[in-house]
Amino acid sequence: MRYQLHGKRTSELFKTKAEAETAASQVRLKVANEGAAGFSLPRDVQVEAAAAVETLKAYEGETIAKAVEFYVAHSLRFRNAPPVAEIIKEFIAEREKLNQRDRNLADVRQRLNVFARTFGTRKLAGITVEELATWLRDPTWSARSQIHYRRRVSMLYDFGIKRRWCEVNTAALLDNPETEDKDVECFTVEECARILEHADETGCLPLVVFSLFVGLRRAEVARLQWENVNLAEHTVTVGSKTAKKRSQRVVSINDTRRLAGDVRQDQRPGCGRIKARTRFSHQGTGDAGRGEDVETERVATLLLHLPPRRWQRPGADSIRSRQLRRDRSTVLQRPCQ
Repeated sequence: MRYQLHGKRTSELFKTKAEAETAASQVRLKVANEGAAGFSLPRDVQVEAAAAVETLKAYEGETIAKAVEFYVAHSLRFRNAPPVAEIIKEFIAEREKLNQRDRNLADVRQRLNVFARTFGTRKLAGITVEELATWLRDPTWSARSQIHYRRRVSMLYDFGIKRRWCEVNTAALLDNPETEDKDVECFTVEECARILEHADETGCLPLVVFSLFVGLRRAEVARLQWENVNLAEHTVTVGSKTAKKRSQRVVSINDTRRLAGDVRQDQRPGCGRIKARTRFSHQGTGDAGRGEDVETERVATLLLHLPPRRWQRPGADSIRSRQLRRDRSTVLQRPCQ
């Protein structure tokens, strides 16, 4: 028996004539039913179907049924997902439950709020790669800022995927821009001495001392409490809540300077800061080693905000060993000679 169905010619063999006639009657019934269903469709649906078939002709083997199945699986099932603004709220709430540090949470909140200004009412799954790329390549943002924004938005997409609010991390499809490493800025020994002379004027002498000579990161010094400083044993304990990677370590205080004095906790109600009456002595820097008593408050925002000057005079390489290198947030420990 030979017949044509859905535009495809088919041949089948049967052992008896009766079997062939039964199969033929089934085919004729199927053609009649499908034809009736087609004629029962509204005229506008027939026109849309014809247009869809015409579009799919460019893709061999694809049908309207396959196209609809794909659309349902990759788009319609995210129709009930919350808008971006709501997802951001839930994402930040979850980060708070994960014991994230306030500084990290503030950065996440600030960058995602900027993202919400453009896409807050949209669905994550509905934002195209082109739209996200246009937003991310803002000419007013530096390459480093674009990288930070992409990282935070990518975290939001990963959160949405876990909640089944989107299927693809669109931010991960974008490449990071190239960044150029800046020259390492250095303080000379003389510059460090001048900073130390004037540090108590801004109330941050201990902060400068711990940063220049103990080798603590700026954020670590900002979180450091005087109870972590053991002047008798010449050590500083950087606890898990203070360290960048939440791993405790003990840092030795070398012979470059001496810190001595009585430490007392501030008794003001509601104040968690620590004050100290500290005597500072710096060996081998002339007037900087006169040892003045100063009353300081641990003001983290003042830490090393004095603008550094690069060493650019001739013969810099020959005296580089006398410099204290400051690489962004980390000050390398090196005793003054």
